Amino acid sequence: MIKTRLIKQLGSSSRYFSIYHQLADTFLEKMQGMTTLKVYQNDSSAEQELAEESEHFRQITMKVLTMQLGSYFHIGMNGMKASDQIFAFLDLPEKAAGQTSPPKKMSLTVSELSFTYPDADQAALNQINLSIVGLSGSGKSSGSGSPGPSCTGATFCF
Repeated sequence: MIKTRLIKQLGSSSRYFSIYHQLADTFLEKMQGMTTLKVYQNDSSAEQELAEESEHFRQITMKVLTMQLGSYFHIGMNGMKASDQIFAFLDLPEKAAGQTSPPKKMSLTVSELSFTYPDADQAALNQINLSIVGLSGSGKSSGSGSPGPSCTGATFCF
C-alpha cells in the first residue's frame, strides 16, 4: 500500500532522480550566484528556497528508505518463518532405541511367478524367477515398474 502510493507520487525512480538533480541544480545555481545575491541582499530568500527543496528531497528519501526497510523486514520475517519450520523439523523425535534401519543393501526376489490373463488359454508368464539387488533407495521398485507396495487397483503386481 505504502509502496504503491510512493510509486504513484514519484512516478518512478527516474522521478526521484529528477528531484535529486533539480536540488543539485538549485544548489549549484545559488552557490555560483551567491556574490550577486549578497550584493542585492537576496541571499536569505535563496537560502529559504534551497532549504525548502532540501526538505522536500529529504522527505521523499525517507519514504523511499522506509519502503525499502519495510521490504527487507518482510523478507526477514519470511526467512524467520522458514527457519522456524526447519528447526521444528530438525527437533522431531528420532526413532526409539532398538528400532532398526532398513539394511543398506536390499533385494527384491520373485520365484516361480506365473500369470495368465482372464479368458486366455496360455500363461503370459510361466514360472519366472527374478531378483533385483541394490542399495536402499537406488530405485529397484521404480526401475522394475512396480507400482509400489500398495498395488491398489492392479491386477498384477510384484
